[in-house]
Amino acid sequence: MGAQELSLSFQYDRDADVMYFTMGAPREAISEEVADGVFKRLDPESNEVIGVTIIDFAKRASGDLSPISVKTTPAELVGR
Repeated sequence: MGAQELSLSFQYDRDADVMYFTMGAPREAISEEVADGVFKRLDPESNEVIGVTIIDFAKRASGDLSPISVKTTPAELVGR
């Protein structure tokens, strides 16, 4: 089996100050807060991580930028 290609896209909503990172095609997901204002998005059937949402993104970037860490394995990112 060959390596699976993984695409990552992002979208920033300036009015809401929210950054969305999406792996693969956008699809329905459930969200789980992993840090204050940081959510990982999970496929509801496979439970694989398919995205990350960061609230107050610009505020975080212009202030004291604390490290944001979402722990996942490469296998979770590609659904293995």
